[in-house]
Amino acid sequence: SQVAATMGYTVEDLNDGSSEASQNMQRLTDFAREMGATTAFSADEAAQALNYMALAGYNTQQSMDMLPNVLSLAAAGGFDLARASDMITDTQTAFGISAERTTQMVDEMAKAASTGNTSVEQLGDAFLVVGGLAKELNGGMVTMKDGTKQSVDGVQELEIALTAMANAGVKGNEAGTHMRNMLLKLSSPTEKGAIALEKLGVSVFDAGGQMRSLQDIFGDLSTSMDKLSQEEKLNAISKIFNTRDIASAEALLAAVQQDWNGIGQSILDAKGSAADMAEIQLDNLQGDMTLFQSALEGAKITVSDQLTPTLREFVQFGTSGLSEITSAFQTGGLEGAMEAFG
Repeated sequence: SQVAATMGYTVEDLNDGSSEASQNMQRLTDFAREMGATTAFSADEAAQALNYMALAGYNTQQSMDMLPNVLSLAAAGGFDLARASDMITDTQTAFGISAERTTQMVDEMAKAASTGNTSVEQLGDAFLVVGGLAKELNGGMVTMKDGTKQSVDGVQELEIALTAMANAGVKGNEAGTHMRNMLLKLSSPTEKGAIALEKLGVSVFDAGGQMRSLQDIFGDLSTSMDKLSQEEKLNAISKIFNTRDIASAEALLAAVQQDWNGIGQSILDAKGSAADMAEIQLDNLQGDMTLFQSALEGAKITVSDQLTPTLREFVQFGTSGLSEITSAFQTGGLEGAMEAFG
């Protein structure tokens, strides 16, 4: 009912069994019950997540497509559905990606959290801070252990960079802020920054005007700075980026020489990671209790659905009767009320 109200449906819409609104609500109801029966979350919690997506402007089909991602992210990260929904809807909007790509992203975030010094929630927080600037990232290539190269898209490039920063102790909102600042400085450098980049022979954009991959940019920076003294290196970094972002920039400069490709290969091999993480977290007594509670709620809903029509009629009859008795008492006193009661 709350989802229906959020989506702007009226009581008349829902009471007309043949209307699109009524059919959409039945689809959402059935889907919430299915999610309650097959995940660590109850049907009621699934319905709450659907409402968060309705608040974000998603229609029925979009909400159904995205609900499994929200539940997977929340389960893998161990945080509430409201935050998971915000992370999913905001990140999808920022990158302009499909529901299928969002499913892949959730797995990648879970894999990054399980292999890097970060958590799913911290990665999600960083994603939210970077926001629309993430569209500046075009991806690049990762060298696999067997020597072959495999492409990564902008989402994966951001995941690699944030995981590398987390491994250096910069994570969560802080990592997102530093990454946003660095992207701003690279895409629109100050005069000093542009001069420093030119002196180092580093191009941020390719011949077609597209931003080069972070691995290529920071790789070129790292190579060019190898011949500089520590003082000269810090001076150059401070001209290109904000002073407060130096530590994060140095983390990426180190990562492109060390573990960038390793992180990338791990993220490329992330399919099913969110489900695996959620399953491991449920493999204990507390998890058994969680699943039992979901099953119990499902049983209660089934019984309730059978009894609701009769109970609603009874309650509505009682409400009408009490109103009639109250009116009779006001006009005819106790005798009038007793007559109305009869």
